[in-house]
Amino acid sequence: MITNNFSTMVHHIQFVDSFADLPSTAPANHPHIIDLTTFKENDGEVITDIKIQDAIVTTLHQVSKKTLTKFFHPTKAFHMDFESKTDRYYNRIIIKKKGNEVLVGQYAKVQGWLEFDNLLRCSIDATGAWKITYAAYRDYFSVEMIGFFTWENVWAGNRVNVGGHLAALRFETTEGQPDRAMLATQVADHLLLGQYWDSKRWTREFHWDCDRNGAWPIDTEYLPVWFLCVHEHLPANAPSDHAHVIDMALYKPSLPSIGVQCDVKIQDAVATLLFNISKATLDQFLDSQTTSFKFLWSFKREHVENQMIVWRQGAQVLVGQFVEYPEDDELEWDNLVRCRINYDGSWDLASATFGRYTRLGLHHAWAESFLPRYTRMGIEHDKKKGEEQSARNLGDYILSNECWIPKAESKWNIEISVAR
Repeated sequence: MITNNFSTMVHHIQFVDSFADLPSTAPANHPHIIDLTTFKENDGEVITDIKIQDAIVTTLHQVSKKTLTKFFHPTKAFHMDFESKTDRYYNRIIIKKKGNEVLVGQYAKVQGWLEFDNLLRCSIDATGAWKITYAAYRDYFSVEMIGFFTWENVWAGNRVNVGGHLAALRFETTEGQPDRAMLATQVADHLLLGQYWDSKRWTREFHWDCDRNGAWPIDTEYLPVWFLCVHEHLPANAPSDHAHVIDMALYKPSLPSIGVQCDVKIQDAVATLLFNISKATLDQFLDSQTTSFKFLWSFKREHVENQMIVWRQGAQVLVGQFVEYPEDDELEWDNLVRCRINYDGSWDLASATFGRYTRLGLHHAWAESFLPRYTRMGIEHDKKKGEEQSARNLGDYILSNECWIPKAESKWNIEISVAR
């Protein structure tokens, strides 16, 4: 239905009774499933009367009825992140719910920040009515862990003041202010117009395993990774203990803080890293005539230089993360993994440790000449499950940081020795 108010055409959307708990006759401040055939974009000439709660539930219902049911679970947290298949960094949408609080926003990954165009928070009362409790434009949040999206800062509202003209663009609304309704309408319109339920255009990252108090379980859900057929010696259908090149367009950085991690094998991470530098680099690593191959990557952040090494000598491969402390003549190792490549191309995990120290000089790590102490939470993974987890963490670190991409704050170097 369209009504004419002076020169402005106001379009009223219609609702459908396709979800039992959300009747079309519920009050306006309750959520409804929108009849998408009646949706019209706000284009300046037509104003669509659309509420944020209606856009959220309609989007999730279009994903699946089961998804919407999980959203309304009273004791479990809900997290769904929509990402464009053509651009991993921009034009993303997040929908989160914990208890009776809901967060929704449009954002982009910009350097070390999450940049929100519009960010809304809503509360749901005991009757099911929604109320917008926060609405702002251009909020910024820090991604604290390198390569990982950590949502604790966003949920807690720990904004970052980025300064300059970006900070000048920001504004926050107050209750009853017309701009609050405007921002909510923009997000709602963006959700429906973008058709984020369309799996051909968007990928979805979904978590639903947290209690109301935010206590995530220790058990981790391992998400699959997908491989490419881009190297003649590393087919995508090779056995799981062989190396593969991962399809990074479909790769999701792990979220260990909420118990979700990709099932990354260290050999797949190494192969993907070297292939993305160049196929010739991976060829050199795999070549039986290569007696020694040493890749060293460093990333400087807040005056600390984090480093990572991939070092093959013969059939032995050492991969690890470390920080140098020259004044103490020490290297501090986070995850340090040793593998053996067999004649058939399979990889065996020989050992994995976490939180160890060696003297300066990478040869000490190769010789496993560890100092008799650990980091603040260091343990040695002497059991198979712990070793596999340490290797998986290291593999995800390599992929999440995209160590092959030249950046102003990072650098890498390769040393190769060949048999004569």
